[in-house]
Amino acid sequence: MNYRDSKIRCSKGFTLIEVLTVIAIIAILSAILVPTISQMQSTARKTRDVTNMRQIINASQLFATMNGDLLPQLGHRVSNGQLNFDPTGPTAPSIGEVAAVLALEADLNDLNIWISQSDTKAMQLNGPTPVLVNGNMNSDLNDTNPLDDADPENPTSSGFLSYHYVVGLTLSTPNQTPLIFSRLSNSGSSGWGPTDMYTGEGGHIGFAGGAVNWFETQGTAQPFAQLFQPNGTPATTMDNALPTGAQIAGNSSLEHASSFTIAKLLLQPWRSFLFPRNHRLLSTRVQGSAHRANSSVATPSRAILATEVDDLKMQVIPPLFWE
Repeated sequence: MNYRDSKIRCSKGFTLIEVLTVIAIIAILSAILVPTISQMQSTARKTRDVTNMRQIINASQLFATMNGDLLPQLGHRVSNGQLNFDPTGPTAPSIGEVAAVLALEADLNDLNIWISQSDTKAMQLNGPTPVLVNGNMNSDLNDTNPLDDADPENPTSSGFLSYHYVVGLTLSTPNQTPLIFSRLSNSGSSGWGPTDMYTGEGGHIGFAGGAVNWFETQGTAQPFAQLFQPNGTPATTMDNALPTGAQIAGNSSLEHASSFTIAKLLLQPWRSFLFPRNHRLLSTRVQGSAHRANSSVATPSRAILATEVDDLKMQVIPPLFWE
């Protein structure tokens, strides 16, 4: 009896070969399934981006039907729940202002529509986030360039919007004209680079006619060579494909960067090394100036900002290093 029981117990175990076989099967299945699942997730994110871009295009066309066939222009602004037009405003368009205009006029009031899950440098939002707050642009949209953000440690207010938008178009603009496209660091290049939204893989372009297409960057393939200039000839860059007067509303531009931002960027590589005790003070005080400059209330002139930064430099860093 004891002998038979012990024999039954021994027969319940697995041999080493059986265990290794199971492990090998699991490894093979993982090698097959993991890339497939990753590719499916990437495809799902791109599909969501296409859906969001189409919503933005539809909202833009709705806006135009209510505003004399004009899509959002450079001078369009939102203030206290009202749409204003200031032709003498800033020379560089803001993607935040475009989002605010479409939120007011076309009810596109969710900031998540402007964020791609494929964009690791985009703003990090926790659930639905309004573009308009109390009839004005959400303060987080005052500055969507993480390099000069007033609070780079705050992930909600430090990050790009995932798309660039072309202002200055109308409903009569040719259908093949780009209206919105995946974040692009250099509109004068022939395609997206490794620092852009899809890390050089390619990007989406939404056109004035309503179509949204994926343009792939692979090897020597130049995605913008598939675009056309207003005269019908092939384009080589995104800039070439835009009509005269159109401008790209993006996250950052030296055209509208104030002097404190440029000074801060120039200091960044070496100030902490030369002045470990004082660089944090300078950073904090310059960031405070940045917040005031990017605020929609009482924005100081560039000359005043330059003077303010010069004062900070004299207080924190010896003048020898600034001459």
